[in-house]
Amino acid sequence: MHGLLDTPEVFQKLRHEIGDRRLDLLIPHLSLRLARTPIEEAAAELAAHIDAAYPGQEPLNLLGFSIGGVIARTWIQRLGGHRRTRRFISLGSPQQGTLTAQPWPEQIFKGLADLKWDSALLRELNSNSELLESVDCHSFYSAP
Repeated sequence: MHGLLDTPEVFQKLRHEIGDRRLDLLIPHLSLRLARTPIEEAAAELAAHIDAAYPGQEPLNLLGFSIGGVIARTWIQRLGGHRRTRRFISLGSPQQGTLTAQPWPEQIFKGLADLKWDSALLRELNSNSELLESVDCHSFYSAP
């Protein structure tokens, strides 16, 4: 899943490097609307993309970049994705919130509000991490 100001194009180099080894690679375009879309709504959109591309219960590997990592984690923990996810890689994702989200008004930027420190969404995800126990999770970030 791509980041806030990205499109699936951000993964073109990765797609090129993977080449023909992964013909079934899904790189969905999520309607984040400059962070006006709440994270859970984006996770439901992700679920629709996954269900359309991979009907059934085939195990999946997920990679989420920036806000895309929080969206993927929301799908895993709140929308039943844990039953299908084999591996989850979070790349530069604000899983504990971000300073960048702090000043933006929640009424307009609901997606950013979900990324504020101690947001209701992040509190719930962090307090309910047992659904991640069956998933091989990796989180990569760079410290400020």
